[in-house]
Amino acid sequence: MGKFELRRLRSTALATLTATAVMLAAAPAGAQASPDDNSVFAGGGCVTSTQNGWNVGVCASDNGVTVFGDLYVNSRGSLGNSCYVNYKLLDIKAGKFVADSGNQTCYVGRHPNISTPKRSGQRYRNYGYVYVNGVNVYASVSQDVF
Repeated sequence: MGKFELRRLRSTALATLTATAVMLAAAPAGAQASPDDNSVFAGGGCVTSTQNGWNVGVCASDNGVTVFGDLYVNSRGSLGNSCYVNYKLLDIKAGKFVADSGNQTCYVGRHPNISTPKRSGQRYRNYGYVYVNGVNVYASVSQDVF
C-alpha cells in the first residue's frame, strides 16, 4: 500500500470516527425506537464482529426514501486460494432479499452501497458473508432499518 493510499485510509477512518462520535453524542441516553413509533429515528446501524480472523462491519441505513446496505472489512483472516464477500438486503416483512452486492473481492475497507426503495411499514436488514475457498468463514447481520 502506497503513501497516498495510507493517507486516504487514515483520513477516511478519522472522518468515520468523527461522524460516529457526533451521532452518538447527539442521541439521548437510553433512546430507543420501535417500529410502531412515528419518530424520525429510523433504526439501522452497523454490527461489527470477528469470526475466523475476519473483523467485519455489516451496516444498514436509510434516508427516508431509500434503504442502503454496505459492508466494511476491517481486517482479514486467511485469503486461501479464492476469497469473496457478499451482502444482501432483506425485506423482513416480505421475507425476501431485495438487493444483492454480488461477489466482491476481499479487500480491506468499505464495500459499495446496495440499495432498495424504502416502503412504509417494512423492516430491512443487511446480511454479510465472507467465503474463502468456497467455505463460509464469516456471517453476520446489521441492525434493522424500519
